Amino acid sequence: MQTSCKKGMEQMDLLQAFEIIVDKAKGSSLGEKFYQEADPYLGFVSDKLCISKRASAIMALFADRCDDNHIQFSDYTDFLDCRILSLLRYSKETEELVDKEYVCRSKDEGLYYCIPMEVMEAF
Repeated sequence: MQTSCKKGMEQMDLLQAFEIIVDKAKGSSLGEKFYQEADPYLGFVSDKLCISKRASAIMALFADRCDDNHIQFSDYTDFLDCRILSLLRYSKETEELVDKEYVCRSKDEGLYYCIPMEVMEAF
């Protein structure tokens, strides 16, 4: 990472990192190019929240919809330009977020996720 990039990262907060990650994720199918471009921001989130970089990508996507109490993977297929099967490969990372209590899971008439407001306020 270049020195100027490091300086910018020092002044960044989680919400800014989430926003950049979501911007880079749009239309990316969460492919290799996305991970290369978003790596410094994913690393920042990963370090702050003690989660994997892949979980950081999912966390950013969920944070972008923090006002929705019924987030499903299918909500992201158009935005990311990928199939639901591609997103289901992130089940382990989503479980990581649930285990850390950053995300809540509900199995009421389907599988839904939400971010508790106190978590977003802490970010």
